[in-house]
Amino acid sequence: MDKAGTFRPAKGCPAWVVPALKKFAQNPHHTAQEYGALTGRCCFCYQRLSTETSLSLGYGPICARNYGLLK
Repeated sequence: MDKAGTFRPAKGCPAWVVPALKKFAQNPHHTAQEYGALTGRCCFCYQRLSTETSLSLGYGPICARNYGLLK
């Protein structure tokens, strides 16, 4: 990302990254949920999700705390 906030992929960046980031930017909550359900892993740190709550959210309690997502 440059200083203006525009993502500029580095050389060798996989083609799927840009569309995935755009999708996440449009609806982060839904995209995180979808990712957790699909992979069983946290959308932030890729750790395996082990509870129904974490799986339904797409992230675990540590990342929720780290990113200010606790309710």
